[in-house]
Amino acid sequence: MDYILQGFSIFLGVIAGTAVTILTQRFLLWREETQKIANLKFEIQFNIKQIDRWMEYLIGYRNAVNGDAINSWAEYFDFSHIIKSTIENMIQSGLIYKKLSSEHVGYLLIFISSFTQGFEIVFNQTITSQRQTFNKQKAILEISTFEKKLKDSKKNLETVLKSLP
Repeated sequence: MDYILQGFSIFLGVIAGTAVTILTQRFLLWREETQKIANLKFEIQFNIKQIDRWMEYLIGYRNAVNGDAINSWAEYFDFSHIIKSTIENMIQSGLIYKKLSSEHVGYLLIFISSFTQGFEIVFNQTITSQRQTFNKQKAILEISTFEKKLKDSKKNLETVLKSLP
């Protein structure tokens, strides 16, 4: 009878150890996911602030264009300074698809693919080109197009931010 009790005790010990291991792993995974969501919120808030800063630059650029003083305007649109490491990590791990709708994932993908170092170079070269051969109508059209892009990006990021737990 003692052998049966010992065997049963060992069996219960193994079950308890397995349960503790599984619960610990689930807790650590939950904590990691919670931290990634907090990081994602921070990144989105930071990027919204970046968009606000670029909007201010754009207002200054518009004023310089309208005042025919484009050569006196000297800001640089640093689009490659967006933060996207958590977004990319969550895409690679698949966590983003678990936490956001496909529409919201699409907003984030469009944002990170739109504001790149390549776009930064092209946009700033466009401004430099305007300084050399000023075309007011073309500059106003470029400003309007870019302003819409910034406003849409900000609205989309705010929508994603509101949807996060």
